[in-house]
Amino acid sequence: MLTDDDYNNPNDICVVNMMIIIQITYVFYRMFL
Repeated sequence: MLTDDDYNNPNDICVVNMMIIIQITYVFYRMFL
């Protein structure tokens, strides 16, 4: 089971933010090129 500590892990948040940034960058890349 996941605990609240798992959800609040800064490393996990960093990974999620990186994935979002990569996806947005890819979308703009596809749009403009």
